[in-house]
Amino acid sequence: MTDYSKNLYFDPNLESNIVVPFKISQALRFNQKGKYHTLGDRGLTAASSYQAIALESLLISSADTIVTHYIQHSVLLSPRDELAPPMAPFRLIKKEQKKDRSQRCAEGLKAGQARFPLHQVPSPPPKLKKSNLIPVLGEEAVNDLVAVEPPVNLKIKEHQCYLKATEECKLTKE
Repeated sequence: MTDYSKNLYFDPNLESNIVVPFKISQALRFNQKGKYHTLGDRGLTAASSYQAIALESLLISSADTIVTHYIQHSVLLSPRDELAPPMAPFRLIKKEQKKDRSQRCAEGLKAGQARFPLHQVPSPPPKLKKSNLIPVLGEEAVNDLVAVEPPVNLKIKEHQCYLKATEECKLTKE
């Protein structure tokens, strides 16, 4: 135990409660002499020690060596850019987002319409309403209007059901 009575700040009333931590320091461990020399020279010579190195045992005549007669070339590493995470895109303000979205939609619509004349995609059927029944169906409607009208009424009814369901799903202001 250490003598604390010589300490100016020592309180003798606390002497019984003092617990001195005891730490055992670790001993230093040194690497073997020449460890890193042999690791570095592993690709340069076939000899196992420095005493056995001769000019003939040096591996400097092959094409893929990092050492030539004059220069020690550095080992090529992959660029750090490949390892870096991709940069996050810039955030657009609300107005720019709307503009970008409308431009993308217009481009998609234009590309879709360009496929119709090329016959890559069949053109969509014309919209049927009571007002344009005869111009759309043409000769069919003129010949037998009674046979053509029920499918048109059915389509109109389906569309009205769709509009009603959409209206019910809309969010209210509450």
